[in-house]
Amino acid sequence: MSVEKSFVIQTEIMSTDRLTQYGLQQFDTRNASDHFPKVTDYSFLLPTVIDEGEKTPTGFMLEQNYPNPFNPSTIIKFSIPFVETGHAPSLQLKVYDVLGNEITTLVNKELPPGQYEVEFAVGQNSILSLSSGVYFYTLSAGSFRETKKMILMK
Repeated sequence: MSVEKSFVIQTEIMSTDRLTQYGLQQFDTRNASDHFPKVTDYSFLLPTVIDEGEKTPTGFMLEQNYPNPFNPSTIIKFSIPFVETGHAPSLQLKVYDVLGNEITTLVNKELPPGQYEVEFAVGQNSILSLSSGVYFYTLSAGSFRETKKMILMK
């Protein structure tokens, strides 16, 4: 099995149903895991639950990451509106350095309307080892494109 990316899973905050789905236990990331031959990190794109009183987003929106500055991780939130075409838009969320070089792709898939958040992690628990500095993240979907700045401080 070849692994191209490394991700972090926080089993202590996952629901029992999600833990069972992946054959995990609540404290697998605190203690040595007996489920994996080595420490294995995952990341799941989780939709934010929308209260019944809330409406589906009316437009694409990319929020400022939090915390910012960050170390070792930050959360990036974005919203996807209902699209009249009848199918979910193909969406990409990418991170770039100040020279415009792509660092990583956080999301590259079709997603239904809703509000989402994804964690961007760097450091010793990640395959990404970046220097302190300014980085940019861009959300692209169809003709929509928005870029925000974030700061990594070590």
